[in-house]
Amino acid sequence: MARLLLQFLGEDQPVIPLTPEEAASFAESRAQASRREFATDEQVRSVWAKHGL
Repeated sequence: MARLLLQFLGEDQPVIPLTPEEAASFAESRAQASRREFATDEQVRSVWAKHGL
């Protein structure tokens, strides 16, 4: 979506390909989502607290 907006504004940006590690990470994330394996509320709160949010 961001690339489309930039194109519309005349600022065409090249596509940055994913590394094999990034592609594998996204594939695992999609697989976990399809299995409905999501972080618990406590896990999310823990990450937020770690970053002062």
